[in-house]
Amino acid sequence: MAIADGVAANAANFNAAFADRGSFLLSYKAIIGSSSGCTHATLAAAISDVGVVAGSRILVTENYTVDTSPISISKANLQIDFSPAVTYTAGTSVTGITIDAAGIKIKGCRFSGFTTAISISSTFNYNWVTECRFATCTNEVVEVDATPNNVILGNITEWKLFL
Repeated sequence: MAIADGVAANAANFNAAFADRGSFLLSYKAIIGSSSGCTHATLAAAISDVGVVAGSRILVTENYTVDTSPISISKANLQIDFSPAVTYTAGTSVTGITIDAAGIKIKGCRFSGFTTAISISSTFNYNWVTECRFATCTNEVVEVDATPNNVILGNITEWKLFL
């Protein structure tokens, strides 16, 4: 059931309009995690899936440790949303995510322990990194391009107080 123009909104039709889980899943091409309804175990697996095309939305629902090499995002115009409290932690990789495409939106992740949490490769612009948190990261977001044109806004650096 959908809410139509001119129809008075009430609790019954409002709840019915948003209770359809299938409609919610249609807004995300990939959902990362291990619980019911998730489509991929890792962000890297979703990005390498040919069904996740440029312009897709991805929801990340679970914490992850980045080992060996950074997660490389090479498909343009992906929107990657992280559920609240999801943390990407440095394992053996010193960089968390490398952006090798234009128009990427990363929103709401907590990065911990990286030398560089996010690296935006040279020549790739028009990317957004917003509402992320960085804990004990030497470099939060590094733009390799000499004349970058990206939005890095509304992020938080976590500070640890020593008394």
